[in-house]
Amino acid sequence: MNIVQVLKEIDHIYFSPPSEFDAARHALETAPSPPDCEAIERMFTKLKRQQQVGRHVQWV
Repeated sequence: MNIVQVLKEIDHIYFSPPSEFDAARHALETAPSPPDCEAIERMFTKLKRQQQVGRHVQWV
């Protein structure tokens, strides 16, 4: 997956000002229910990929 694809999959809510958005709460609210290991791993992988791209874009 390239950088543009990863940026497009980031939920727009993550671009909200920190005073208006709690990322941890959002992650918990959008977590699979009932929780299962495979779904949580997919969610973790997606968030990690987005974080890595975000760091790269921030420094470019």
